[in-house]
Amino acid sequence: MTVRARSIVMTVVCLALLLAPLAVGSRSGHLAEASHGVPQTAAFLLAGTLALLTSPQHRGARRLLAVGVVMGVGYLVGSLYSGYLLRGGSPSWQMVLLLQGVEIGQALLTLALIAVFPDGQYRTARDRVVLLTIAVLGAGVVLAARIGSNPVTYPGSFIWGDQVSAVNETVPPALAWLGDVAQIGFNAMFPVCLLTGLVLLAVRFRWADAAQRRQIRWLFLGALVTVVVGATLGALGGWVHNLPTWLQYLLYTPTAFALPLTIGLGMVRDNVLDVDSVIRRSVAYAVLWVLAGGLCIGAALGLGLAAGSALPLPVAIILTVAATLLLAPLRTRLERLADRLVHGRRLSGYELIARLGARLEATPAAEAVAPEVAADVRAGVAARWVRVIIDHADGATVVGSAGPVPDSPEPAIAVPLVQAGVSVGSIECGPKLDGRYREGDRQLLASLGRQAALAIHNGWLTQQVEDRVVELDASRARLVAAEDAGRRRLERDLHDGVQQDLVALLARIGLARNQLRRDPTLAEASLHEVARDGQRALLAVQEVSRGLHPPLLSDRGLIEAVTERAARMPIPVQVRSHLNGSPRLSPDIEHAAYFAISEAMANIAKHADASRAVVNIDLVEDHLVVDVTDDGGGFDVANTPRHGLQGLTDRIEALGGRIAVRSTPGRGSTVSFTLPHGPRR
Repeated sequence: MTVRARSIVMTVVCLALLLAPLAVGSRSGHLAEASHGVPQTAAFLLAGTLALLTSPQHRGARRLLAVGVVMGVGYLVGSLYSGYLLRGGSPSWQMVLLLQGVEIGQALLTLALIAVFPDGQYRTARDRVVLLTIAVLGAGVVLAARIGSNPVTYPGSFIWGDQVSAVNETVPPALAWLGDVAQIGFNAMFPVCLLTGLVLLAVRFRWADAAQRRQIRWLFLGALVTVVVGATLGALGGWVHNLPTWLQYLLYTPTAFALPLTIGLGMVRDNVLDVDSVIRRSVAYAVLWVLAGGLCIGAALGLGLAAGSALPLPVAIILTVAATLLLAPLRTRLERLADRLVHGRRLSGYELIARLGARLEATPAAEAVAPEVAADVRAGVAARWVRVIIDHADGATVVGSAGPVPDSPEPAIAVPLVQAGVSVGSIECGPKLDGRYREGDRQLLASLGRQAALAIHNGWLTQQVEDRVVELDASRARLVAAEDAGRRRLERDLHDGVQQDLVALLARIGLARNQLRRDPTLAEASLHEVARDGQRALLAVQEVSRGLHPPLLSDRGLIEAVTERAARMPIPVQVRSHLNGSPRLSPDIEHAAYFAISEAMANIAKHADASRAVVNIDLVEDHLVVDVTDDGGGFDVANTPRHGLQGLTDRIEALGGRIAVRSTPGRGSTVSFTLPHGPRR
């Protein structure tokens, strides 16, 4: 059978069970008595039908509908039998026993429903054993009434009067005691089933997870409404019974609808029956809203009608209006309670912005910001889903979401994340859970977007600063190591070069002194050798000092020093610059630029296999810009280690500069760096 056909059949059956007792009561002149069971029957049938049509395999849905069907059958049979008796028919013990059996069956089905609430499964095998045991006891009660009750009495709710009795002449006198047992069992059956069900439910709640506990709370809510409303109306007693019949039904409506509807809502909570969460919350809120409004309106009308029978009409009207005004705050509170029960606690705009600000302050990384923003935005605007897209400056994209985002999402509303005129991403929201987006939602989303954009931008700045600090620490360590290595190299050069030349020079001077006394001609030749050795020592000292700081750099400036260094390269190097005649740069900048260029040219001589090179030196705004280009073999920048440039990089970045390397295999290389030139002299 198709879903549509099954829906038609179930609708027809439910309508027949609801309308048939009304037709019987109307024909017999007892419409009010025949309709007293319609609200609760309708509630069980409606909740059970919707649940069963949604998920036919759910055991709880089938039992919920079964309770409504048995209840409807009971009221139909009771109405037919009551009408038969009013027309002068004689009581039948078979019919009385049937009514007892139907009521016991309803109690057992209610217990069976609670035993598998909310997921349709027994918690343990012991729950099934308990249910079967009570079912056997119920069957025993019916059997005891059959063979021991004379007369057979039914004091239940399916008939129009208080009770009906019929003589059972088939009962042996020796088994008459079973009639008393059956009566006690019948009266105790519903309380026993209810108490057992509550115990099973409490045990399930004790061991349930958070999602299932939320579902079970629905049944607790229904029981609470039923008990509170029933106890309140019961305490009013005779005053309620003096009201018109239709008003009594209106006042008792919460007790009829609360339990079946909350059971149904509890089963569909958290998609146990795969019902869309939007429909589920909307229906739940609507039901609770109607219950709250009906309770307050019914109380006001009841007070007005009661006052109208004892007070003048104008006074009764004024009293009714006053009661309505006094009950309005109560209704508002009940509606807020219903909203919180269904949708959870909703934060105001200021609360949401404050909470989001605190959470973003604790999670500066974009990977953590995106889901935090998505979750809070979804809670703030009540969207089905929210997606936050963050675009990094390096081209990477971070996506965070909250709620079930479809495969091809079509946002109902979206705002860009803009900070200082730069777009850093966007916030996309799906359809609203209930209703449409209002202007307040758009303003709240825009405020959240501005706050999120600021947090994302600050997060990037924080990450950049942290990366910079880490790199500076590493660079400082490398500079210290390089300085130490340079000091050891200088010591080695002095020891192995200049020092040895000076030692040899001193030895020749001593030799020449001795030769002056013995052979002046030979001494003169030795002094010529001393002069040559002194010249070589002087050249060695000049070479060492040039490596520390070229005198030409201090005397003539950067361009002259670089030109002199290029002249000593093994390949032609052309130096181009527009700085000739310009004021000198600061000594630190000239020193760093000179040695950076020298190292770049040394790398060309060692590794580039080039035939020529060009050095461009220029000033661009407040930066010294240098390009060192060669026509060598080039290399793959992305996949080639650049350990030889590490010292150069550290030297440049230590002064706040930047370095870049561009190269293509077979097309040469270019090393570019910039340095803030500072004040000129």
